[in-house]
Amino acid sequence: MNKLPHITINTERLLLRPLTALDKNGFAQLLMNKEIAKTFMIPSFARKEDYLELAAKIIANGINQSHLAYGIYLGDILIGFMNDCGFDDEEMEIGYALDPDYWNKGYMSEALKAMIAELFAFGFQRIVAGYFEDNPASGKVMENCLMKRTEHKETIEYQGKMHKCLYMEIGRKD
Repeated sequence: MNKLPHITINTERLLLRPLTALDKNGFAQLLMNKEIAKTFMIPSFARKEDYLELAAKIIANGINQSHLAYGIYLGDILIGFMNDCGFDDEEMEIGYALDPDYWNKGYMSEALKAMIAELFAFGFQRIVAGYFEDNPASGKVMENCLMKRTEHKETIEYQGKMHKCLYMEIGRKD
């Protein structure tokens, strides 16, 4: 698979679309959000410029379609994002984050469900996602999207703390 999807996806309440250079500041704000950084593995930088540089790099990889880099929008407001954490011709591991101001409203489940459907339509056979055990809300989002727990678990050091990472998946034929 040479190029990844690069389309706009409309859901009942949301718009999912590839991030663009115009989204750099809003995306960097999400990357700098301390609540998001607790459970979404983001490098910790001292300077805002470093977050802007990271945002620009991720956006560029999405624009050239070598990686998935989508924004989640409520109206014109960037409220979250999705990106790939690796993929091959059959499988994609996906990561996601949502501005805490929009948690517990079903937005992430709505967005992930739509993205899974699009990735299956694009030809992927399996979608995988991981979450820290101490973030059961993310596991619930995956369950809402009919993903099932796998046997795969990892212990990951992040922000000076050990985290148990659990994985869920959904296959195209599930």
